Amino acid sequence: EPSMSISVIIPYFNETIFLSQAVHSALALGDRLHQIIIVDDSPGRHADLLERISARDPRIEIVTNPRNMGASASRNAGLLRATGGQVLFLDSDDAIASRAVRDASDFIRELGAELVHVPTMAMALKTSAMFRFPRDDRLFAKPAARLSVETCPEIRFAIASWSFLFDAQYLADHTIAFDPGQRMFEDHLFILGAVENARNFALLGQWGHVWRKRGGSLTTTDYTRADIDLQLASIRKALNFLSERYEPESAVVQRDVAFALTRFMTKWPTLF
Repeated sequence: EPSMSISVIIPYFNETIFLSQAVHSALALGDRLHQIIIVDDSPGRHADLLERISARDPRIEIVTNPRNMGASASRNAGLLRATGGQVLFLDSDDAIASRAVRDASDFIRELGAELVHVPTMAMALKTSAMFRFPRDDRLFAKPAARLSVETCPEIRFAIASWSFLFDAQYLADHTIAFDPGQRMFEDHLFILGAVENARNFALLGQWGHVWRKRGGSLTTTDYTRADIDLQLASIRKALNFLSERYEPESAVVQRDVAFALTRFMTKWPTLF
């Protein structure tokens, strides 16, 4: 059924040893998979690797950026090529549990949901031990349906864009895309745009994404001044976005201020 076919968008830069695993996990979706779009953000550097991976299955497509443009622009490029009824973002060093994603796809069809949150398992840096991401375990571990930001305001603080399966038509109808100026720290702003427009979303409550904490990534290295500037820009944009919709003194805006402060002081803030 076309509306249940999933386009998986994978931005790729230099995660050579993990990309194959990410693609393999997406291929496990079987007949529910419509296409895998790998957006090459390191043009010319890994063409042989990407050619070998794309040869595995005719549903794998390679889109090459004209230059290094960052994850936001890469995901947007993938969105422009996506033709499936549903959209899933997957980082090239992560993986998905196909059963959970298929169940999320069923939620969209059966409930008419515009997006479905899929909780994340984290993989420890040194031991590769798996554990439930604490924020998801605290806020999103139980399934629920027919929600909105009014009934589930905590959805604004989901981990990342890859925490959701999206109805493709919903994204297109509301022109929901990533801010290309945010080469990093892009997810919160995207999530706000997605959930604030949603009138019907669901929580899967089934652990379906595997986030890999690895050496050399943003979460394990010190921030540069440029990184901090991008983080502050993301915070400003998010607060401006919310202030256009809510009073500055509202709980919605003030809670995002608190979230912004913890984001700035710690790399992966917990929630109260």
